[in-house]
Amino acid sequence: MATQVLNDIQVQTGANAWSPPSSVTDHLGGALPHDRDFFVVPPREIGEVLRAYTSLQREVEPKTPQVRMAIVAAAAGAGIVAGLGLDFLMGIQSPVWPVIFAIPAALIAWGVTGFKHFCNYVGTEGVAEFTCKSGRENLKQKKVFCFKDAWAVATSMTRHYTNGVYTGTSFGFRWYPPDGGKPVYTINGRHTSNLKTPPLKNTYNFARAAESVWSNYLIPKLDSQLKEKGYINFYMGDGRWARVGPGFLDIVDKKGEVSRCEAADIGSAKVASGVFTITRKDAKSKFFGLLGSSGVFHFNYGIMYNARLFLFAFEKLLKVKVQ
Repeated sequence: MATQVLNDIQVQTGANAWSPPSSVTDHLGGALPHDRDFFVVPPREIGEVLRAYTSLQREVEPKTPQVRMAIVAAAAGAGIVAGLGLDFLMGIQSPVWPVIFAIPAALIAWGVTGFKHFCNYVGTEGVAEFTCKSGRENLKQKKVFCFKDAWAVATSMTRHYTNGVYTGTSFGFRWYPPDGGKPVYTINGRHTSNLKTPPLKNTYNFARAAESVWSNYLIPKLDSQLKEKGYINFYMGDGRWARVGPGFLDIVDKKGEVSRCEAADIGSAKVASGVFTITRKDAKSKFFGLLGSSGVFHFNYGIMYNARLFLFAFEKLLKVKVQ
């Protein structure tokens, strides 16, 4: 399996903790703060580390159960006092408000005083992620994914709305094996930043960094395919493939029939709302033979495998800028 659960990982603390070289950045390309505690040394399998992040600061230690319970009791007591104060102002005597205030206060205090942290790495040969709970030594998640075990990545992103109001974005990054079976590695998550970049700690940034380095890893392999076959294959979903070659784009349907468009005939290309659209210069004559005389062809870019590399190859080989 490409995703490996490791049993021999050694937690590193204190003077022995891994210290990232100056060349390593966070997942947004920024400098790493010096107070970050990378409590697990990055595995050698992922190659040279390029990006990294940890939610843990050095010298932060888990609170004992006794201390946590004391803080929870104090928070609950404050909630009771607030509830009694509200009862007094309203001129009623009821245990309802003290209970309503005390329970959330206690739960929040318990959550805030907990010790759960994660760190992850993106290397030239793969990625790794670790999560500890109740202490650095108690690793609850230990995963390593090596790029050599996959051939393509597919991404998805869905913005959610309730009554027309944006409520969040769910995303998924799935790496597939050469046989096209089930994903060998997946990064799923959610953020509420809409079209903006989520906060650094959000898993989305880790996923994007992994996809970016994966693309760089794959480029030499695609160059070899281009030299051997004269084009680069990209799976489009629904049994269709896109072939990108010097000055042309082929669309191969599930029956194996090929429709070609020459770069010289393309008037524009753009990606919007997960749809890739190409328009002929005349926008009237047949285009690919797929949409009659409209002169416009589009497909679901969101389900294309190695979509970022498709854009790179499209612009480089057809010399057409994607808007």
